[in-house]
Amino acid sequence: MLPTSVFRPWGPIDWLLPRMKKDGWYLIGCNSVEERSLATLRFARKHIRAGRFFCIHDPDPMDAPGFERSTTAYRSELMASGLAAEDIPSLPLLCELDVIKAQVDECLSRDIPNVILDISATPKRWFFALIQLLLDDPRAQNVVVTYASPEGYGPVLAENAEPIRVLPGYYETNGITSHEVLAVGIGFEPLGLTSLFNQVKPDRIRLLFPFPPGPPGFQRNWAFVKTIDDMTKERGNKSLDRIQLHMHDCPQIFDALRSMTEDGALTSALAPYGPKPMSLAMCLFALAARDAGKTRVPVYYAQPKRYMSDYSTGIRIQQDGQMDIQAYCIKFNSEKLYRIG
Repeated sequence: MLPTSVFRPWGPIDWLLPRMKKDGWYLIGCNSVEERSLATLRFARKHIRAGRFFCIHDPDPMDAPGFERSTTAYRSELMASGLAAEDIPSLPLLCELDVIKAQVDECLSRDIPNVILDISATPKRWFFALIQLLLDDPRAQNVVVTYASPEGYGPVLAENAEPIRVLPGYYETNGITSHEVLAVGIGFEPLGLTSLFNQVKPDRIRLLFPFPPGPPGFQRNWAFVKTIDDMTKERGNKSLDRIQLHMHDCPQIFDALRSMTEDGALTSALAPYGPKPMSLAMCLFALAARDAGKTRVPVYYAQPKRYMSDYSTGIRIQQDGQMDIQAYCIKFNSEKLYRIG
């Protein structure tokens, strides 16, 4: 039975942040081609004491001049908000984990214990590492993760993916490919999916279906599911379950992972193809299993080497006129809120 004593607050940023009752925040984000990468800064500017926005360069860009134009325009807004040029470093997408750790060390050296990490436009390879580093570092006493929804997505999001492998810092499997449960977050583009099913041989596959995706996401999600259905039929795997979960409800998704793995007693692997809040829950579950001394949970991902310059457009505005920014408290007064046992 899952304990209910740990309160894991989440919701619109204008609801969550005032209730944290913390003075001054350090904001970590991404100097991206996406406008939503600025949403958290625009809302929380008066609460921010300092920050760092990584300009992350693809190793195989499709439109390098277009990337430079967009990031330069948004960099101007970042600097107008008080960031210095050295707070917007240019770094390679596929850099080593030690490079990301050095960046986090610089951020936390400012002696600001309250950290906001905006994952709206941050590649998963980066934000999985950033979350692990922030949770494990005692200098980060309070950590909030934010996610801003765009108005819409481009027809193609990314391409030219790396071979699927375990994300840095999320357990090297040493050749172990058999797991009792494989949880797959359903997204838009199944990059490297065939390779995943060639590598990982699970007893049971659980598909985490984001709800409500809304058109055209609904059709793209079901096309993704059909790809998995076809592959599992070819391989004779009959244990395929679909679980609908609210795409923004990180605590619910985390608890679903706990339930389907019997609180980490079953060996499991994760594939975070779905929306960022769902991937956040997967990240937190893998770290919670590690902290609880459970069998380590590998997180498989095929990192794209090329993101589209029209990955997303705009920032979604809610009926009340506010930007649609969800916020998740994952560490409060030095206590990790997402844990097992």
